[in-house]
Amino acid sequence: QKHPDLVKKMYKALVREAEKSHKENNVIGNAYKQLGASETIIKQIEKFDNPTIRPIDEKGLKMMETQAKEYVKYGLIKQAPKNLKDSVMDCTK
Repeated sequence: QKHPDLVKKMYKALVREAEKSHKENNVIGNAYKQLGASETIIKQIEKFDNPTIRPIDEKGLKMMETQAKEYVKYGLIKQAPKNLKDSVMDCTK
C-alpha cells in the first residue's frame, strides 16, 4: 500500500523475465552463472520449471494461505496473515 507504483513495476519485470525464460531455455541458469553459482548448482536450477507469473486468483490465495500455515508450522513466520486479500493488489492495471 505504501509503494504501489514500485510493486507494479516489480510485477511487470517478473512477468517479462518469466516470459523470457520460456523463450530462452538457459536464461535462468545464465543469470545464476553471472552471480557466481557453481555448475552443479546451475544444473540443478535448470531442472526446475520455468515460472509463469500471473495475477493471483482465489485458487492462488488458497495456496498462499496453505503456504503461510506451513511457514508458521516450521517457524519461518510467527503467524499467518488473517486475511491475505488485504495484502493483494491488482498490478495488471
